Amino acid sequence: MIKFFAGVIVGILICSLVAVDLYDIDSTSDTEDFDTVDEDFSILSIEQIDERIIENEIFRLINKARREKGIEQLKRSSVLDKLAREYSDRMGNEDFFSHTDPQGKSLQDRLNDKRIFAFTSSEDLYYGIAVDDLAEEVVSSWIESPSHRIPILDTDVPIIWDNIGIGVSCFDNYDQGYPACYVTTEFAGFESVIEDSLQSDYIQFIDLYNPSLGLDFDAIVKIELFATEPINFMIVPNVQQYDRFLGRLSYDSILKQDGITNYNDELIIKPGYGFMIESRGDDLEYKVKLNYNLHN
Repeated sequence: MIKFFAGVIVGILICSLVAVDLYDIDSTSDTEDFDTVDEDFSILSIEQIDERIIENEIFRLINKARREKGIEQLKRSSVLDKLAREYSDRMGNEDFFSHTDPQGKSLQDRLNDKRIFAFTSSEDLYYGIAVDDLAEEVVSSWIESPSHRIPILDTDVPIIWDNIGIGVSCFDNYDQGYPACYVTTEFAGFESVIEDSLQSDYIQFIDLYNPSLGLDFDAIVKIELFATEPINFMIVPNVQQYDRFLGRLSYDSILKQDGITNYNDELIIKPGYGFMIESRGDDLEYKVKLNYNLHN
């Protein structure tokens, strides 16, 4: 979408959605059509701009819009803030405006380069002159656009994106003689909740880090587990160990705790890691919450 105020281009926005699940990666990119608006506005000088204040206001307005729709609030991620700010800086300094940088790298590439593990990711971009209500202009423009609105007003249950990072970089070199700002907002899914039941003397395997994602770095995950009856809990390096367990063969484990109903700890995991839950004679229900990138 390109917005005009009194004949001046105020902002351009584009959106990219990347969904990374256990097996597939799908991406779409969208640039909106022209939208002409005739209303008054005030342009800030470069000295009047506080980029961090604008970022905080964008975050507040996005969560305000979610709250009004009854949607779970997004968490602010410092690692995504840094990624977003670096990208806004690059777009301004290298004179491009795209989800793909001049080297051909996408958001997913940038996450991988920074060793950021995410189930899902999405990016909204905005470029325009530094008006006094820039945060409101950015968020309202995104919400008015069907594609940009998707990660902001994510109504899936559970939500697809749970963390957000925002980066604003402004430059005193806009081609119409005004200061201009690049805004990058990164959305990512860092959390997963698994709730299930397990019959007596059954066992389940659940991926912590599926190798089909194609990532090659270690990740940190916090595991919180609760079971209604005692279980045997095992973390194993790959699904082949689960197959060996089922075949009553010897298997390798990273961690093994027997007869527990609760587990709460952080673990450094590698591609292939998963955990096994084994019932000990009683039907049960369990809940596991996984939280990645806690220290970023």
